[in-house]
Amino acid sequence: MEREQQAGFKVQAERKLLEDKLTALEKKNDVTVDDIAKLQTEISNISQSNFRCIVVDDITPESLVNQLAENGTLLMLSDEAGMLGNFSGRYSNNVPNRDLLLKSWNGESYISDRATRESIVLKKPYMSICLVCQPYVFDSMINNYGSGLIARFVYCFPKAI
Repeated sequence: MEREQQAGFKVQAERKLLEDKLTALEKKNDVTVDDIAKLQTEISNISQSNFRCIVVDDITPESLVNQLAENGTLLMLSDEAGMLGNFSGRYSNNVPNRDLLLKSWNGESYISDRATRESIVLKKPYMSICLVCQPYVFDSMINNYGSGLIARFVYCFPKAI
């Protein structure tokens, strides 16, 4: 574990050094566009954190895009299924955003284009979702998710004790 952590910190330090070098280079008068592009390419080839995330819970659709871009696959694990509210429009004026959940079921490519950041292309996003919820939450999901998301789940109803 310590070796992996040290490797992660090393990658972060390398990225920071290159970013600082780019900042200094951009201030020079005799810099060429090719010099800047070469350094930007080097920086883009280094992952942001190099610390692998395996499990997510309370996550927004936008953050999920970033996590899948960095990690490739994820397990969404929730004991209350509240995170589904984030994809049903909790933070976006009740406008659902379930496309990534739907596409990550079978690894269909996903492109996230936003005006505030660079495009993110997920070539084969895969995510497993495990929800442990009360029956009333399950009933709500059945009644409110007509997009095909619920059909992608396997259900288990334990017997009462």
